[in-house]
Amino acid sequence: MRPGVRTATLDGYLGLARSAGLDPARILTKAGIAVADLAVPDKWVPAAAVSRVLERSADESGLEDFALRLAGLRRLATLGPLSVVLSQEPDLRSALTLLCRYEHSYNEALRMRLDEGGDLATMRLWFEFGEPAPTRQATELATAALLGIVRELLGRQWEPLSLCFTHRAPASLDAHRAAFGPRLQFGHDF
Repeated sequence: MRPGVRTATLDGYLGLARSAGLDPARILTKAGIAVADLAVPDKWVPAAAVSRVLERSADESGLEDFALRLAGLRRLATLGPLSVVLSQEPDLRSALTLLCRYEHSYNEALRMRLDEGGDLATMRLWFEFGEPAPTRQATELATAALLGIVRELLGRQWEPLSLCFTHRAPASLDAHRAAFGPRLQFGHDF
């Protein structure tokens, strides 16, 4: 069985795609997702299909920051009932541990791991789609969403010491710096 993801992952997709000059119905249908599926946030669809939708949307629109734009439309509530529990956790470590423990409740393909050493904590995330699928846009969406959760819990001014991606840097870093802060690394080993 292919790992799934809640359609809430695509909250705001239709409007963003249209504003970028895309035909979202065509892109969704080509990936095997019905437009009507997006009206039900708790409906599960194949995670690899969502990744293909994001990648195709970025390619066809020419917007390398397509996933970042989509992430900007998300809120903690996108996680569903888990968001209520997260907001009640006593500290960030507890919230991140809970987020990792229940990752399957909102995205079965997403893997996250919190590593701690001394005063440094490293949060790693990656995807296991169970089939070949592009990951750049999905990774940027998940990373921006994770950073948004941390900022919602700690305050909008919080910035990570560094933020690393395995993929190459975009042609322009402006949107990425605006979303993630100045300490970006691309072509990193994790």
